[in-house]
Formats: sequence, C-alpha cells, structure tokens
Amino acid sequence: MKKTAFNPLFPLILMLLLISACTPSEAESSEPVPPPVEERDLNREPSETIYIEDFPLTKLNGTETHLYAYEGKIIVLHFWASWCVHCRDGMKIMDAFHAENDDFVVLAVNLGESPSVAESYVEEHGLSMEIFTDEKGVLGRHFGVSGFPTTLFIGPDFEFYTMNPGALDADRLNEIRDTIRELQK
Repeated sequence: MKKTAFNPLFPLILMLLLISACTPSEAESSEPVPPPVEERDLNREPSETIYIEDFPLTKLNGTETHLYAYEGKIIVLHFWASWCVHCRDGMKIMDAFHAENDDFVVLAVNLGESPSVAESYVEEHGLSMEIFTDEKGVLGRHFGVSGFPTTLFIGPDFEFYTMNPGALDADRLNEIRDTIRELQK
C-alpha cells in the first residue's frame, strides 16, 4: 500500500479558505463609488456627528425607494448574501428583531446576487423584513463592506452610529439596540 505524504501547507490553505468563505468578490461596475463611511464608537461622544446621505434602495420587485423614506426610525442596514453560511442564522435573527422592535427598521440588502436568487431565499425562509438588492455592489463598496454579514446602525435623523462586520447573535444585537436607545434619550 502506497502512503501519501502529509503536506504541511494543507492546514494553512484550509484556514484561508474558511476565512474567505463569506468575503464577497469585487463586482464590476462603471458607477462611481463614494469613499467609505467612517465608524462611530457607540461608547463615546463623537467630536463630529457623521450623517448618512440619501441613496436609492431597490426592492426585490424592482421598485425604488430611498433611505430618507425611513426618517424617524432607527435603521439597521444589513448586508447579506444567500450563499453566506453566517448570514443564514443572522437573517433569522434580523427578521425576529425587526418584528419585535417598532422603533427600528431592518433594511436587508442582498449584495452581489440577482434579485431572483435573493427572492427565492426570502420565500424559502419566510422572511418579513424589507429586502433590497445591490446586484452591482455599489452600496457595499460605499460602506466598505468586505465580508458578510455586515450591519450598520443609523439614527432616526440619519446620523451614523456604528458598523458591525461579521455575525451578530441576538444578545449582541439587543445590546447595541439598548445602547442606541440610551443615546436617543
């Protein structure tokens, strides 16, 4: 019986593949990309408030709305993809959060996939939150999304609160919610 030698690079290659499992590829687009938004630490007073400018959002059915249509609500802008392993649980958590918190609205933006792929995912999982599509990745690049999921928290007057790259469990999401509510007082 012939023995195969163990390649010492195998664990390193496997680790790199796992790390990149939820990293989006660069989508080609001729549209200009604004510079990324800076992050605000929720636990300190910023020296200058950063406001998010209005931008269009395309629903799965092709109709458009704008960020400013959600004025007065605390916005959870959640970037996801149907193939992302960490997004699967995250989408369920976001949908439940959306249903349980009237002062928040979750805007889930499917990044880099066709609307039909996103719609199939939404139907299969029975999601009720608002789902948008960013097939060319313009919003993703604008906000510096480099992996999935990525979640931004925006105040009712469109002030930028914070950005969370990576998965959020329900406890961490509720902790951020409580901190934001304290800031609103």
